[in-house]
Amino acid sequence: MFTDMVGYRAPAQRNDQLALELLEEHRQLWRSLFPRFNAAEIKTIGDAFLVEFGSALEAAQCAIEIQRTLAKRSHDVTAEQRIEIKIGIHIGDVVHRGGMCTATE
Repeated sequence: MFTDMVGYRAPAQRNDQLALELLEEHRQLWRSLFPRFNAAEIKTIGDAFLVEFGSALEAAQCAIEIQRTLAKRSHDVTAEQRIEIKIGIHIGDVVHRGGMCTATE
């Protein structure tokens, strides 16, 4: 599963401190969910995650829970403080070679 914060660069340009706080909250939220779905965090790049699951079903269930978590959170914050995520689920294997990870087709 690949996740990426939508529009992260714009808030970072307007309010760097808020952007960093949102990024840290984003990371903490997802890292607290991953173990429930047998996920292994492969790597992060800025505001993006690459996460490996034992099955496509677990990946889909985790993606749904991420969206539910965001929907609940959005009720309590201003528009500027909202976190929106794009999620892609790739059903190929993650290949681990020499400290590098790639997704197969």
